[in-house]
Amino acid sequence: MCLKMITRDMHTKRRGNYLDNVVMWFIDNQKALNQDTMWNEKSVFVRMSMNVTSKFFNELTTKELYEILKARAEIFVVEQNCVYQDLDGKDYESLHVFYEENGKVAAYLRAFYRDNNVVRIGRVLTLQHGTGLGGKLLKEGIAHIKEKMNPGQLYIEAQCYATGYYEREGFEVCSDEFLEDGIPHVQMILDL
Repeated sequence: MCLKMITRDMHTKRRGNYLDNVVMWFIDNQKALNQDTMWNEKSVFVRMSMNVTSKFFNELTTKELYEILKARAEIFVVEQNCVYQDLDGKDYESLHVFYEENGKVAAYLRAFYRDNNVVRIGRVLTLQHGTGLGGKLLKEGIAHIKEKMNPGQLYIEAQCYATGYYEREGFEVCSDEFLEDGIPHVQMILDL
């Protein structure tokens, strides 16, 4: 079990408000959840035993590649209702960083050299929204990029609604807003 979410329609024997029920459920089940579980403010329990994987294209298995492309289509084409050419040739030269749960990609990003000292991060996604996995992916992703690619700077073209997500890891906006595939974006950088 990598994720267990408590919802408002949770069945419980206790009466009282929702937060009381969540807290009591957590207390009742903390031994079963064990120490590698994190509680976050959105009433979600996230198993921290999910490990990050980072591989260059030629190291990916066909199953990993399939699950990566499936997750990207689910988020960027279906969820965002944006028809675009995802397979742009950059995957061949990219470092692929991802979390898997039950053999499926739960969170993902890719990184490739924009020029000699700048690495561009893109295709950042999580299938489990609101769990803290996205922040964990970005933090771990940056560490793997630094270790395997050794850039002086990271660059991203972030969707405007997500700038706070990147700013928490030190990225700064460095452009005016622009449209890409009809979605507002800004350029952001992080000096390493």
